[in-house]
Amino acid sequence: LNSKEPSIIIENKIDYAFVPKKINKDFYDDFKVKHYDEENNFNISFSLTNFKEDEGAIICYGGILNQCLNAVKKFFIEEEISFRIVCLGKLHPFNINKIKDCLPENGKVISVEESTADFSLSSEICLELLKLNKFEFVDRIGAKSSLIPSSYDKEKLIFLNDVNLFNYLKKIHWFMTSNYYEIKVPHLNANEDEVKIVEINFNDYEYININQNVCSIESSKITEEIINESPGYIKYIKHLDEFVKTDEVIAIISENLEYLKSLNSESSEKSSIN
Repeated sequence: LNSKEPSIIIENKIDYAFVPKKINKDFYDDFKVKHYDEENNFNISFSLTNFKEDEGAIICYGGILNQCLNAVKKFFIEEEISFRIVCLGKLHPFNINKIKDCLPENGKVISVEESTADFSLSSEICLELLKLNKFEFVDRIGAKSSLIPSSYDKEKLIFLNDVNLFNYLKKIHWFMTSNYYEIKVPHLNANEDEVKIVEINFNDYEYININQNVCSIESSKITEEIINESPGYIKYIKHLDEFVKTDEVIAIISENLEYLKSLNSESSEKSSIN
């Protein structure tokens, strides 16, 4: 700041109390709302199925709550699948039992961070839930790992929003109900629809975890890493130094190794027939 006058910098926390203030008795925007009356449990849960048919849960807190509500509602309308939302009302001291009491008995659990999920509260939540060995799927998601810019417009490019969350839910659901997950070429440049694969980081049929770099692609202006979003064995469809177009499949991920190998056999049989 160049001014010699005293200055006050205020962080915008308006969304932190946005939803609870608008709750009308036990409902908020088609969501059934549950308050926990137990001592020291300040969490609030939201469900579109009256807490009876939730296939999973999203754990969140703070300003990301409104984005989670929008994403879950859209996902329910399009896929008819309900995710319960658990908004944490107290972060310290950390008590996994108070969180566990708000979750469905099983299913998928995703912990959402407004900022990066690396080394976050979500990491601790996921670790404790995995120890219970009762949930079908446990994962965390957050903003891109980057310095937070001071520009609001640039913040939106880094932070999660309801569109990101909705797409993530669709990917997880599709992967859990399918034999494989496709990794496709993203759109890097408005003036180019073709990029070059400049780095490949795994061998075919090697096991790869979430958030690992599958490969790097390069346009005339930018190089970008392709990050994996689903765990499993990998089979590359495209190869090093090959040019690929936007939305082309670069690789396939599957938890079923035999399924991946069968795809390779099928393609060999087709080529021999031709």
